[in-house]
Amino acid sequence: MVDAGVAVGPKTATIRPTTEIFIVTSFPDPWTSEADEVRAMRANSWEPSDTAFAAATSVHSHNFAKVSTLGEFLGAVINTFSGTPRPKGSVGRINLLTHGDTGLFGLSGTVVVKRDASGNPVGEDVFFTRPPSSANVVTLSYSQIDTAAVNWLNDAAGGQSARDDFRAALTPDAGLFLYACHGGAAQGLQLCIDLSFTLNLAVHAFRDAVQYEPTFEPTLPLPNKPDRVVSRNVMFYQTGAHLPGYKHMKPDVNEPKPAAPTP
Repeated sequence: MVDAGVAVGPKTATIRPTTEIFIVTSFPDPWTSEADEVRAMRANSWEPSDTAFAAATSVHSHNFAKVSTLGEFLGAVINTFSGTPRPKGSVGRINLLTHGDTGLFGLSGTVVVKRDASGNPVGEDVFFTRPPSSANVVTLSYSQIDTAAVNWLNDAAGGQSARDDFRAALTPDAGLFLYACHGGAAQGLQLCIDLSFTLNLAVHAFRDAVQYEPTFEPTLPLPNKPDRVVSRNVMFYQTGAHLPGYKHMKPDVNEPKPAAPTP
C-alpha cells in the first residue's frame, strides 16, 4: 500500500492510497507426505497445489487471500481481509494465481496423482470443481470464472450488486492479472474481453502454460538422506526467466479497460 503526499507550491496534493491484492485458489495437496511429493517431482508427475500458489505469492506478499468461490474472489477485493469495506477507488492491482483452462479460471478443484501398482507417481491431472450437471446455476458459491459467471454478474440482481461493489473499489487504472495456464487462448481470449467489460478494468493473462520449476533433494534417492522439497516458488513463461514468484512474467494478452463497461 502506498500513501504519499507531493508538495505543489503552497499546497499539498495528496496521492490516494493504492492497494495491491494477492489471491490464491483452493487446490489441496494430493501427496501423502513430502517424500511422496518429491517422488512425483522426480517422475515429472507433479502439478502445483495451493501450497505452491502460496509459496509463489509469498515472494511478493505474505498477506494474501485464499478463495474457493466467486463470492470469495469478489469479496477479497470489495472488503479487506479483516472484513471491513475497502475505500472506494483504492484497489489498483489484483493478482490471481490459479489453475486455468481454455475458457475458465478455476477457483477450486483437485490435483490428482496417477500411480502404478506399487503406489509410485506416474502421472498427474487437475480437475475443476464444477456445478452439478442438473443445476448449472451461478451464485456466489460458484467455483470458477467463466462465461456463465460473467453473464450472472451482468444479468442477475445479486450478480450486478456484487459486480458494482467490486467496480467501486477500483482505481481508474486498475488491472486484473490472471496467472493461469491457457487463460488467454481461444475461448479464454473472449473471456478476458468479457471480464474487462464486466469488472471495468484492464485484464492481463497468458496464452500458453504458466509453468513452475520445483526443486528438491537429493536428485536421486539415497538410502540415508530423506527426500526434501527445496522450493515450489520458481515460475517461468515460455522462454522467459526462471525466477521466484510470478510478477516477472509478462502477459501476452492485455485487454484494456473499456471506454464504457457493461451496464
